[in-house]
Amino acid sequence: MPSRKEIQWSQLRVGALVLAATAVLIGLIFLMSGSSGGLFASKLVLRCYFWNAAGLKNGAPVTLEGVTIGNVIRVRVVPDRNPTPVEVTMRVGREVVQDLHVDSTASIAQAGVLGDSYIDIDSTRASGPPPANNAELTPAGSPTIQDVIRTSSLSIDEVHTLTMKIETLVDTLNSKKGTAGELINDPALGKKINQIATDLQTITGAISEGKGSIGKLVSDDTLYTRANSAIEKLDKIGTDLNEGKGSAGKFLKDDTLL
Repeated sequence: MPSRKEIQWSQLRVGALVLAATAVLIGLIFLMSGSSGGLFASKLVLRCYFWNAAGLKNGAPVTLEGVTIGNVIRVRVVPDRNPTPVEVTMRVGREVVQDLHVDSTASIAQAGVLGDSYIDIDSTRASGPPPANNAELTPAGSPTIQDVIRTSSLSIDEVHTLTMKIETLVDTLNSKKGTAGELINDPALGKKINQIATDLQTITGAISEGKGSIGKLVSDDTLYTRANSAIEKLDKIGTDLNEGKGSAGKFLKDDTLL
């Protein structure tokens, strides 16, 4: 049978363990609430109305330019607020109030395509005074996940339409319809093109061998020699005229006739 002293020591150890667990729990609570300024920090309540909640839940983070400053404390539908019936109530730390403005905008964003929704407040273009407690922020027109899915669906439809048009074009070409279809599927036309290519090859071969008038024009140096001689003669005539030689030169250079 344990003594009284042993029982008291056992109870003391249990009490110390409970106190340590309580201290750890309190520390965790402070850490978890640190994003909004601490458990006992003064809070600022803000509201914003959206047309759709986009999967936003209570406890979702509230960020300012991407930095977490609070949490969503309530999401509900207020029918009288059409066309933006979804009321989102947020609670942020008052130490960030100097970074908020009455004309700041709030939007519902997603942490990735499949991530959870959260509230992001934008004050980059805001210049008004700080908001009061329970103030209403203006919703921004940023796209929600439904908008992304809807846009993706439209893009898929456009790609499908383009694919159908390509299939129709290919079917038309394969069915010998139109000029392009006949050009692709007519064997006789292919033979004609092949014959034309052969003839061109024969003509170019004959020209390179100096056959025919064009071949002689390309390969025979006689024409070049004659042309060069004629040019030299014309150059000599021009020189003589410029120097006043001959009747024509004197006519141009001698002032007696004038």
